[in-house]
Amino acid sequence: MLPSLAAAFTACANLLVSDIIRVISLLPFLSRNLDEKLAILHKGPHYNSTISTGYNAVNQALDDGT
Repeated sequence: MLPSLAAAFTACANLLVSDIIRVISLLPFLSRNLDEKLAILHKGPHYNSTISTGYNAVNQALDDGT
């Protein structure tokens, strides 16, 4: 009785995790432009406060020393 209960629980847990991963992978905002996502921890001398991220591209932020 106990091994079959454990096997059933394991199967349910595996299905739940695989379904959660599948739903997350279908979200459109996670897969678009992932290479262009950045978080500014230290503003460089050419930081532009009129832009939401401060820089137009990741290369600009890296060149500015952020």
